[in-house]
Amino acid sequence: MENKINDALADSKRWLSSAQINEKNKNYDIALYSAEMALEIAMKGLLIKRGVDYPKKHDVIDYFKDAVASRGTVEELRKNLDDIISTFSKLLDLRNIAGYNFGMLTQDEELAKETRKLVSSTEKYIPIIEKAIK
Repeated sequence: MENKINDALADSKRWLSSAQINEKNKNYDIALYSAEMALEIAMKGLLIKRGVDYPKKHDVIDYFKDAVASRGTVEELRKNLDDIISTFSKLLDLRNIAGYNFGMLTQDEELAKETRKLVSSTEKYIPIIEKAIK
């Protein structure tokens, strides 16, 4: 199980790297998709650590909330839970647009700002989740 958790954290960081690179290169659809995957996989890493048998789907919000609320976790994670869930929900919505509606995300300034904000939030929250795992 420990290997699976470590693999999830490593994969999460690789997806985050993709998000950062693609945001910088103005590939906002790929950046958003990658940021969503980064946060999702980090969240699933925590679920694995907690022994939660989550379904194989992207939206694991309810499982994550329950795992954080019902088991002893680090204070920083509990304090940031609402913001993590909010960020993940936005990423999940935009991921669906980015991944399934080709050409729907244009490279306008509003999208650029939102992408920067969400990638930045993902950069902040993955280490918090990682602390809770270790």
